[in-house]
Amino acid sequence: MDHHWETMEIVRDLFADLGRLRIRKMFGCTGVYANEEMFALVDADRIYLKTDEALRVSLEAEGGTAFHWTNGKTGQTIRMSYVSLPEATLGNHARTTDLGRKALAAARQARQSRVKTNPRGRLGPS
Repeated sequence: MDHHWETMEIVRDLFADLGRLRIRKMFGCTGVYANEEMFALVDADRIYLKTDEALRVSLEAEGGTAFHWTNGKTGQTIRMSYVSLPEATLGNHARTTDLGRKALAAARQARQSRVKTNPRGRLGPS
């Protein structure tokens, strides 16, 4: 088994309590979904969790670092709303599950807060 798939097995073990997991390659990294909600991503064997402001502050205080994505065409780097899972939490299943639940809640909240409008700015059908 190659190193990437070993990491994916670790991800499955860490977040097994969150529901049905799906792991999908995307944009040069790997998205992690629980019940079809993307709550984490894996890049270079680091696990990053979706964050709201409170979770971001908490993870960074524990040593987590922000995920940055660089647009290959423009070279522009953007700080994304994902922060790495602190190494110290990896051996604590209860803590990791709790962080995963918070990341899943942050992902749901972010999706629900986006309001889709049509090109004329009106809600609903034209």
